[in-house]
Amino acid sequence: MKQSIPQFLPRYLKVFIASSLFVGALFTITFVVSSANATKSDSRHFEVLRTSDQAITPATGLTLTVNTLGDAADSSVGDGHCDTDPGTAGDQCTLRAAIQEANAVFGDDTISFSVTGTINLTGALPDIISNVTINGPGSAVLTVQRSTAGGTPNFRIFTITGGPTVTISGATVTNGKTADGVAGGGFAPGYGGQGGNGGGILNSGTLTLTDVFVTGNRTGDGGAGTSGSGGFGGFGGGIYSSGPMIMTLSGWGRRRRWH
Repeated sequence: MKQSIPQFLPRYLKVFIASSLFVGALFTITFVVSSANATKSDSRHFEVLRTSDQAITPATGLTLTVNTLGDAADSSVGDGHCDTDPGTAGDQCTLRAAIQEANAVFGDDTISFSVTGTINLTGALPDIISNVTINGPGSAVLTVQRSTAGGTPNFRIFTITGGPTVTISGATVTNGKTADGVAGGGFAPGYGGQGGNGGGILNSGTLTLTDVFVTGNRTGDGGAGTSGSGGFGGFGGGIYSSGPMIMTLSGWGRRRRWH
């Protein structure tokens, strides 16, 4: 069965198609020519995306408002809507749920607060992996802390990883504690492993802190040696940053690095 080559295809595509048709007997070849403003495809066997003069609007980030001091997770991560309990009227948006949504939806996101008080975290917050601005109401009126309740596991408050640009303002960060080093899990057999770095904040992105008070955090102990010496405690009791960081009207108080 003879197949004709559409005349609207570029010359180099015609040559490739002709060669392919010569080698193969019964098959359909579909070509897609990409375009920045592609809107639909031709309906024939050889499909070519057509273009339009209308530009595609870039994805914009989310604007989310934390309106509860709770610590529940988002009910439907990735839908762009911050709500931990869809069965209750209105949104119940926690800091945890807001970070989940910001991570899941592409764009430069903004998280603000309509509440003041203390957010008691019962587990580690999701790592921040996308560009986000977290606008707290002030370090004197909003505290984000690892819960002081007995049995609460060790974890830091904020982990920024993967190189995003992050701004945090108007909050106190406290009671973070990283994991202890593993016994015998150091750089050589029998030596203790190092405790986790960054008791309050660990940053490997570009971080700006404004009116953020980091206090009362600590890193984990070094692990015991089984046949060698024990490991170091983690570095950066308050903040450990391997990326650029700017602090404005911010500071840190009591923080500890343990050995």
